[in-house]
Amino acid sequence: MSQEVSCPSCGRALPLPAKVICPHCGAVFELHLHPPPQPIAQPAQPSVEPRFLVEEEALINALVVDSEGYVCGRVYRTRYDRDEVFIDVYKLVEQRVTGPDFDRLKIELLKTLPKKLWKPRNFRDLEEKVRKELRLHPSAHVTDRELYEYAKLKGVPIPTKVIEHRDKKIVYSFSLKQIETVGVSGLGACVILKEPVEALKLSIQPVDKVPFKSTEQVKGKLTIDSVGKILGRVQKVLLGATLFLRVDLEDVISKHVIDLEALSSLGGFEALADKAASSLGIDRSSVTPEMVLEWARREGIHIPMKIERRVEKIGEIDVRWEDIKKIGDVVLLSKKMEDYGSPSKPSLPS
Repeated sequence: MSQEVSCPSCGRALPLPAKVICPHCGAVFELHLHPPPQPIAQPAQPSVEPRFLVEEEALINALVVDSEGYVCGRVYRTRYDRDEVFIDVYKLVEQRVTGPDFDRLKIELLKTLPKKLWKPRNFRDLEEKVRKELRLHPSAHVTDRELYEYAKLKGVPIPTKVIEHRDKKIVYSFSLKQIETVGVSGLGACVILKEPVEALKLSIQPVDKVPFKSTEQVKGKLTIDSVGKILGRVQKVLLGATLFLRVDLEDVISKHVIDLEALSSLGGFEALADKAASSLGIDRSSVTPEMVLEWARREGIHIPMKIERRVEKIGEIDVRWEDIKKIGDVVLLSKKMEDYGSPSKPSLPS
């Protein structure tokens, strides 16, 4: 906008500030022209990239690791509150309970039947006795419950045994705000937390720098990259100007293999291998499953197959020690898998 004002009589521009005389009272005052206020430009809001995006189903049974690399458990379920989402985390807890030993009870109850020289005691006679004493229908099925009631009726001591089993026990609940990242790979999903919750529970103080460790101390530990992807397991420590960690990269591979159980209808694998060796004129010890399959195809013999999923090594990477973020129950890396370049493939046995 122009910073000038014009005389209403002659139209000439007047310098600012200009002296103006009020036509009503004759007062003289200076006229200042101020530019209109300019709107303040609002800074553009940066788009917030989510730390992780994962399907709800992928979280079930996901491994949960704290910020120090200690395992908290696995995801049992997700729970939705009014304005927050939580994951419940469980651990498998060994349970030992004492219960009736029904196998031994049957033997003890058989001893209560009268002896017959011409007929040994048997469970059919025991069941008939139980039905009669408990006034059950003649064709009623006798279960462990009826045996238990019959033993109490006859005053027979109930033998016991210790039963061990593993139960899922919920040990933590975390909100999504407590999660640093979630990664998914062929080996499953992994949740990494922001805080050292499990380490503190174990009275382990967080450390800033990862101390050097030997192969014996780290071999076999799961290795997880900075975005939560499970890569594989530690193979060994390499010594040099600096330490390196060699990690075996793993994945779940699906393969078609011979269904040995279904093959039993054809006499079993060994019988087929013997026939293949005889037909091919080679020693039986030299016959491989692949040779049996090829021979069976040529002979028109159908070999039942099934899909087997198993974890296999697909390569390896060497990680500089300074790229290790934490070592606890697992190894946490400070970089993504892609930052380590192309992994070397496992060498084939000679």
